Amino acid sequence: MRTIEELALANELMKWAYVKKLTLHPDSEDLSAILEQHPKLVVTMNHGPALGALAAAIALMHAYLRNGGEERVPFALTWRGYYQAPVLKQFFTMLTQVDRALSFNDVLRLMRASRYTDCLIMPEGENCSFGDGLNVQPFLSPRFIELSLRSRAPLLLCLHQGAESWARSVRIPPWLLGVGRLLPRNMEQRLRDSRMLSIPRFPRKLSNLNVMFRLYHPRLLERDLSDDASIRTRQLWQEAWQIHAVMQSHIEKMAQATAPSLHGNDYELHSGG
Repeated sequence: MRTIEELALANELMKWAYVKKLTLHPDSEDLSAILEQHPKLVVTMNHGPALGALAAAIALMHAYLRNGGEERVPFALTWRGYYQAPVLKQFFTMLTQVDRALSFNDVLRLMRASRYTDCLIMPEGENCSFGDGLNVQPFLSPRFIELSLRSRAPLLLCLHQGAESWARSVRIPPWLLGVGRLLPRNMEQRLRDSRMLSIPRFPRKLSNLNVMFRLYHPRLLERDLSDDASIRTRQLWQEAWQIHAVMQSHIEKMAQATAPSLHGNDYELHSGG
């Protein structure tokens, strides 16, 4: 269980290898104030392409280090299959700071009664394998909102843009969609809906990685959650699509921005413009 400060060296090396410039968008909220006011956060990140998780982690760690978050202790949720192969399990245990796939109740317990302060989630999950690497893909589950409500930790939207080059988007002709039957059902449906695969490329150094932080308090309240699971799921999905729209809007805004970072070569976060 390591703090952000203890992870700093590894993050600096990744930043040196993969990111030339980091730009904090001018619409980003004051992260230092957010971290000071909220001892627990559910950090909700867009995925981008499959390797976009690396870009998101670099931007998040860098920002935490420079905004008073050195002593915070994060953990991340990822695909449960990574913990089933011995070598991958060791690698992803190091990355996520948990040694197994966690149930919702496991995550809630860690947020309520442990040293962990920040739960890092990418709600798109494996849907990052589809689309153009920029647009936010449909969420796999809305339960990250329930986690926020039950742990009384607001959502910190950590949005990044610029890693689209780490994937190649390939349109699938209708006559090839039948191969989707070889995939899990949810992925088959996503392939049919998007008709576009996102194929990872070797991650070359990004010329500019944009990042934005926004605090989000769900409109839904914990006391409003139904005891009926099906009704509760509908409530959470309604809120989830609101969050999806907010994330998409801000990412489009970052993609349209042209202002470079003020001091890109020293890898400092500065407000663009």
